[in-house]
Amino acid sequence: MDENRVSVPADPGGAMLFVFSMEVISFWAVYLDVFSEGTYLVLGCLMLAVYPVYLIGAFIYYKRNDAYMGNCYFIFGSLFGGIFGLIYIALHFGFLFGWDMNISILAIPMFWGSLAVFALLKPMLKGPVIPLVVYGIAAIWLFTYGLELLSVGSLIIFTVNKYLSLIVGVGTAYLFVNDLLLSAGDRGLPMGPLLGH
Repeated sequence: MDENRVSVPADPGGAMLFVFSMEVISFWAVYLDVFSEGTYLVLGCLMLAVYPVYLIGAFIYYKRNDAYMGNCYFIFGSLFGGIFGLIYIALHFGFLFGWDMNISILAIPMFWGSLAVFALLKPMLKGPVIPLVVYGIAAIWLFTYGLELLSVGSLIIFTVNKYLSLIVGVGTAYLFVNDLLLSAGDRGLPMGPLLGH
C-alpha cells in the first residue's frame, strides 16, 4: 500500500469552488430583485449550512500542507458562511419585526476580504490566466460590494455588482467543473496560457 497516498488527503478544490460558485450565483439572483424578503432567511440558512464545508475544506488543505488554499477557504468561509449567513437571517427578522438595522459596518469585512483576495493573486501570476482573471474580478467585486454597503454611488455600484457577481459565479463554475474533471483523471478544461513564462 502506498503510505503517502493514505496520509495525504485528496484535493477538495472542486467541492470548495462548487460551494463558493453556488453562493455567488445566489447573490446575483438576489440582485435581480425577483424574490421576496423571505429569501434572506433561506439564503442565510444556505450560507450557514455550507460554513462547515468551508472549514473542513480549509483543514484538509492544511493537512495537505497547503496553507495558501487553507487560508483562502477560511477567509471565504468567514465571509460567505458565518458573517453573511447570520446577517441575512438577521435581515429577515429585521424586516419582519421592523428593526432599525444599519448593515454598513459590513463594508469592513468586504474590504478586508478584497484585500486578502488581492494578496492571494500574487502567487497566481505564475499560473494560467483564467483563474487569475476570475479571482481578480472576485477581489474587485468584494471591494465594490463594500462600497455598495456604504451607499457609495448607489445605482452605479449596484449595477456593477450585479454583473460582477454573475461573472464571478459563472467563472468559478467553470473552475469547479475543471477541478472535478481533473479529480477524475480527465485533462480538464482549457485554462488559458501560463503567465510568467
